[in-house]
Amino acid sequence: MVRSNAKMSRWLLRISRAVLILSVFAAQGAKAEDNGATTDSAERTIDRTQIASAVAFERAASIANGTVLFLAVEVNGMDHGLAQFRLIGNELWASRSVLHDLGLRVDAPAARGEDMISLAAAFGDAVTYNAAAQALNIMVEPRSLAVATSRLNFNTQDNLVAASATGGLLNYDLFANFAGGKVTLDGVTEARVFSGNFLLENTAVFNFGERPGGPDARLWRLDTSVALTFPESRITVRAGDIVTRATSLSRPSRIGGLRIGTDFALQPYLVTAPVPAFYGEATLPSTVDLYIDGIRRYSSEVAPGPFEVGSGPTRVNGAANAELVITDILGQVTTLDYPLYDTPLLLREGLVDWSVEVGTIRENYGQTSFDYDDQLVASASLRRGMTDTLTLEGHTEVTADLFNASGGVALARPGWGVVTASAAASQSNGATGHRFEIGYSFTQSNFNLAATLQRTSRDFGDIPSRAGARFPLEREIVSAGYNSDRWGTFGASLVRQSREGEPRSSFATASWSRIVNHNLSISVSGNISLEDSSDRGVFATLTFVPDNRDQYRASLQTNERRTSGSLGYRRSVPYEGGLGWALDGSFDGRNFRGAAQLDHLGSFGQATAGMRTFGSSTSGYLGYSGALVVMDKGVHVSRKIFDGFALVSTGGMPDVPVKLNNREVGHTSESGHLLITGLNSYQRNRISIDTVDLPVDIEVREDEQQAVPSLRAGTIVEFALSPSQAVLLTVVDEEGGHVPVGTLARVAGTNGDPMMVGFDGRLFIEDAAPGMRLLVETDQTPCTFDLPAVLPRNTAGRLGEITCSRRG
Repeated sequence: MVRSNAKMSRWLLRISRAVLILSVFAAQGAKAEDNGATTDSAERTIDRTQIASAVAFERAASIANGTVLFLAVEVNGMDHGLAQFRLIGNELWASRSVLHDLGLRVDAPAARGEDMISLAAAFGDAVTYNAAAQALNIMVEPRSLAVATSRLNFNTQDNLVAASATGGLLNYDLFANFAGGKVTLDGVTEARVFSGNFLLENTAVFNFGERPGGPDARLWRLDTSVALTFPESRITVRAGDIVTRATSLSRPSRIGGLRIGTDFALQPYLVTAPVPAFYGEATLPSTVDLYIDGIRRYSSEVAPGPFEVGSGPTRVNGAANAELVITDILGQVTTLDYPLYDTPLLLREGLVDWSVEVGTIRENYGQTSFDYDDQLVASASLRRGMTDTLTLEGHTEVTADLFNASGGVALARPGWGVVTASAAASQSNGATGHRFEIGYSFTQSNFNLAATLQRTSRDFGDIPSRAGARFPLEREIVSAGYNSDRWGTFGASLVRQSREGEPRSSFATASWSRIVNHNLSISVSGNISLEDSSDRGVFATLTFVPDNRDQYRASLQTNERRTSGSLGYRRSVPYEGGLGWALDGSFDGRNFRGAAQLDHLGSFGQATAGMRTFGSSTSGYLGYSGALVVMDKGVHVSRKIFDGFALVSTGGMPDVPVKLNNREVGHTSESGHLLITGLNSYQRNRISIDTVDLPVDIEVREDEQQAVPSLRAGTIVEFALSPSQAVLLTVVDEEGGHVPVGTLARVAGTNGDPMMVGFDGRLFIEDAAPGMRLLVETDQTPCTFDLPAVLPRNTAGRLGEITCSRRG
């Protein structure tokens, strides 16, 4: 009996294989004329997903001599299903296309005039044929596999689409100061108008009250600008009061004009620094583990062939060591070492950062509203990652009497650090000047070292020099730091510089800090002038943080003039809102300084009250900061808004808890709105609502959304909450009996989808409407019934029994 079953199983297997082969012959024969013969398969690669369980067959038109075999094929330990071969004499042959479909690279010439390849000639001893099992095992070197490189653990750099509403806001800070029997009012305002990728901003300062030597009221403008962003291209165009780009070759200047250039903040998920990748190859199915500084960062299985492992979201600071551990299915382990160096001084290969500014210099900023120089200035900057270890940079500035050009290079080498060098030349008022700088930096997890040497001629000029901000003629800076888990963090630096008309100055500093336990830390720092040893000072601080909101601090400071000490306590304001306060006091042996402040953060802003005392003088102040937002046809009051924000709407449903990144930030108002702040522009901000305490008859279509506001703007997030229109009722006939199960019902006068009556006459209507008429198609005369004119609330949609009438 057992033998009979075994024979039957073998016959069933053979029959199933024959049916499979015949079906493939039919499909391949139909395609043979279109596909033609393949002559370049040895040069192509195939995606791994196409060979994971492939059934590779020779084209029917090419079958000629020899015995056709359909063998179960395993290539480098991976099962590839059935494939077609020919046994000619004692030698196995296969077409080039079949070997390509199995992911094999074949360089041997075809034979027998039919594009057939001898497996013995192509792979030698790498081929094992088991005639009894009708199986073929091929074990080749990874270079003989015609498969694409597997790419693992690469961080997705999303370019999110921002959604900005149309509206405006006004941030304000108002303070009343009381001192010497006089009261002054001070304030700062920031106005924004936004729509899509457009943003208009204006900031201003005002002061009311008696001031010595000045008017009783002052109002002056700080900045006004218009910005237009293009996130897909990472470009921002800004006109008005702007600041020129600050680079390693240039200094920023405040001008009134136009700036256009790269803005990486529009794509915050883009990694601008070089991203390390690690290459390897596997002969057998293997497991790949990536370790960075001894910590496993990634693990995955990999098929035979070449592979590339990225660093994923893991970023290192400075020098590190990566290890790629490859463990195949036989337990053999191969370890590859890669030195790393990550630094923001470099751009990824091919990445470009540029900026162009044109305008006139802003003068007396913060003192007058409109004071601009008459002379036009222009500047341009360009950085490009030539390779992942080399970045080049250039900069130029032009005015009527100034031309400045400079170039720089940053070169990194793993294990050695980064070397930077730059040179600049200028022609200003007929005089030629120059400037050069060279620097070196090296950073490890527990050690850092940096050094800079700068030399500038007296006649070198740039745009800030026109306002009197001259470069130091000489400057040398050296700094070093070391971090020990046991002994704490040590730091030291030396700064030497000289300016025209001033004596040379040299200062040395040293610092030490240590976290004693999870809530106690101590730090000590000191400095000394190398030209005047009496000019020195020491500063020590002890900090105690018992919980997330409280902080106690004691400090001692001494120099050649005096010694002072201070004590302070601060309780921070909770993000959700509430009270916070601070107390500070210091004494230098002659005078006592004291300060106390009370803060309250609410949904509409933050109120502040405080007082200060110095000797016999006492002063006080009251303040309030917040924002007014005009958006979605309404005016909303909120806390001060620094970046992006969102107006949450719950379809008129009040008192719905709203969360930002899983942290509750408030409840919706009577109108079903809540304005929440603290969102990051062009980033995912997870906004959700808590539906636990909502009435049972409220329909919630979604309880979480991702808000992505544009630059310093607001977006609308709508949660469609509405009373449920679904009802459950029991349909009975005029005699009081339940309508039979399976009876169909539909909305009268429509051809909508029918609804089916369940057991005991139960009928569920998903989209019910008050007064809706239903037609029930019974076996006898159809009957109708009407829903109530007002659907009841707080009954979970249960209507009870309704009689279906055959009249009308």
